[in-house]
Amino acid sequence: FNTLRTFVPVLVKQPVQSAIITASLAGVSPGFWGPYGTSKLAALGMAEALYQELQLIQENSVSVLALCPGVVNTDLQESSAKFTAHHSKVDSNRGGAAQDDGFSHLAENVNNLFQRFWGQGTMTSEFCAEKVFEYLESGKFYCFLNG
Repeated sequence: FNTLRTFVPVLVKQPVQSAIITASLAGVSPGFWGPYGTSKLAALGMAEALYQELQLIQENSVSVLALCPGVVNTDLQESSAKFTAHHSKVDSNRGGAAQDDGFSHLAENVNNLFQRFWGQGTMTSEFCAEKVFEYLESGKFYCFLNG
């Protein structure tokens, strides 16, 4: 919200005007996603509100795209695993036993859920970027991508 509130007034004055809000297919899929899916649904709602509000402005040429990708191959899971491993080591180095704070299996569990519902994550970030430009040129609002 704060990002949009800051940048939209500047954006409407630019010659090329596009706002891309990244949500996820998890935001439009029922159940199992808890806080993650809820946050992505909120991002989608923010995109829809921005789109509708900008339609009320005369001379508006800002295009809004709601990007809802499925699984994208990134290093997010590896980074999460490294983060968790690092913090477990830090806790054990403080003289106490490393405790499972509930996040140690988060990346694996999320990956399993994504694979269960959408198959293997075969989409690259480059593929997503190409599709974003295609959708922006077409004037479509929703961009649902799944490998």
